[in-house]
Amino acid sequence: MEENIDDQSSRGSAARVELHEFLLRKKFDLESVLNVHCGHFAKFSMKMFSEDSRNSDDLQQFGTDSCSGSAPFAETWYDARSDVITVINALEPSFIAPAWHYNSYIDHLLRDLFWQDFKSRIPPEDRPSNIMRRLSFQVPAQSVLLAVKSGLDRLVLLLSYYYRGFSPNTTFGRIKNDGRASGLMAYALTNAATDPIFRFLVDDYHRWIKFAVEPRDVITHHNDMMAEFVFDAETGIELPILLGKKILPENGAAEPSGASQGWGPLSLCDVCENWHSLFDKTLGELLKRDLAFDRSKMTPPPKGWS
Repeated sequence: MEENIDDQSSRGSAARVELHEFLLRKKFDLESVLNVHCGHFAKFSMKMFSEDSRNSDDLQQFGTDSCSGSAPFAETWYDARSDVITVINALEPSFIAPAWHYNSYIDHLLRDLFWQDFKSRIPPEDRPSNIMRRLSFQVPAQSVLLAVKSGLDRLVLLLSYYYRGFSPNTTFGRIKNDGRASGLMAYALTNAATDPIFRFLVDDYHRWIKFAVEPRDVITHHNDMMAEFVFDAETGIELPILLGKKILPENGAAEPSGASQGWGPLSLCDVCENWHSLFDKTLGELLKRDLAFDRSKMTPPPKGWS
């Protein structure tokens, strides 16, 4: 028996509504994400102040003000501890950037996927072209991967206050297929057996970081990601999958393992969640540690700076 066309249409409409709601639920609550960072900032601020008797009177107020943006820099307190507080505070944009770009990606992806519903709300002269609609979700999708790599590099600066053996300017680096490593990952491989931070950094590298970093390298040094479209019979929608592979492979070399992976709402969401988890675990472990340096590595702030 042939299925009624109205039934097919009704089921397709329900599937499209379900897809729309599902994608909306994947967006991050950015205030909640920021609160995770603020919590770490407050804990490190209180710890560093509590270890310096010169500032014991300021401890309670600083802990209150630390996430309001009104905490003053103590001019008489300038050493590695104040550096760490400054570095963690400066990590705020890097920590939240992947989720911010992801939310933008979802918003613009939904506009493109459900354009027939969206366009009635937009004056004809303000409606984007088909190409602009595609670019509007492709650009923030690429930015998710770029932001994660930038965040990993920023994290190295913080780690450099707790370890000797690499500089604040060291990049996060990579582990090649032959086992050789560069940047922080070379140091991590050497110390993973004895240090829990480097153990989970190496584990996370093999589990997800390498797959996020490889297409980022293609984007940075070679070409943008390319969109392929897969037709979903249930919703009747063509779903875009982004591929981070080189247009012109060098000397016939095989593509890196992450290049053929398709990037979409679920995989990009996983990258953001993994980044939040890695950041949270790293700072949680560092909070238990003592600094490897006492002297500041920064230029003193000008008098009266806050």
